[in-house]
Amino acid sequence: MKKPILSGIYKITNIVSGEIYIGSAVNLDQRWREHKSRLKTGVHGNYKLKRDYMRHGIEVFLFEIIETVDCIENLLEREQFYIDFLKPQYNISPVVTNPMSGRQHTEESKKKMSESHKGQVPWNTGIIGYNSGDKNPMYGKHWSEEHKKAQAKKLAGSNSPNATITEEIVLQIKLMILHGDKQKNIANFFGISEQIVSKIHTGRSWRHVTLNNTEGDKIYATPQ
Repeated sequence: MKKPILSGIYKITNIVSGEIYIGSAVNLDQRWREHKSRLKTGVHGNYKLKRDYMRHGIEVFLFEIIETVDCIENLLEREQFYIDFLKPQYNISPVVTNPMSGRQHTEESKKKMSESHKGQVPWNTGIIGYNSGDKNPMYGKHWSEEHKKAQAKKLAGSNSPNATITEEIVLQIKLMILHGDKQKNIANFFGISEQIVSKIHTGRSWRHVTLNNTEGDKIYATPQ
């Protein structure tokens, strides 16, 4: 008889240190197999789990299902609940990221959003071209090099309006690169492009996050 697919929240416990990791999955059995495979092949994205696997082996980790979730849309909400409640040491971020990643709005939600916007006047109605040419408040003005550098520093990293990852993730990426993980595997794990990973690796982006302070097995990201 085929084993039923369970969705829900899981916990990975280091039976030596007592440290835990909280995660969610549509297919819990498959997720545990993925964790084990990535740890064994050295491409796991969580450097903390990877570090302890290298020390003790896979036998040190205990996988447990702590809640099954019937409605997949509630997975991330329940995962966040357990992260807040249990405060897992292995989780890189205390906040569940990319809540809309891979999701699509239902026809019902699309209809509700459409209705909520009815009657609203677009902010630029009647003023098209208001900021072009000499109508632009910056027309004829130039920033000094010092001001440009100050603005660049202000918008560096996760402060940038175009940022899709955080300093924590960049630190994790740099550690994975340091450990010899392939850029393609890193990109696939975080759901980003190889180009982003390459730019981080070559210092073309996120240069302010560096691995320049070590203490034992700990590596810290230090803003420049």
